[in-house]
Amino acid sequence: LKIATGKNAGKPPSVASLYRALADADRRDGREDAAPVG
Repeated sequence: LKIATGKNAGKPPSVASLYRALADADRRDGREDAAPVG
């Protein structure tokens, strides 16, 4: 898995970035048990 754009392009994402992306996707899908981030 690599970051496609931005200052970290070409590097693997951090664990926090992966968690945030998964939590955001769960929230968009309407899952009520998705943990809030931030």
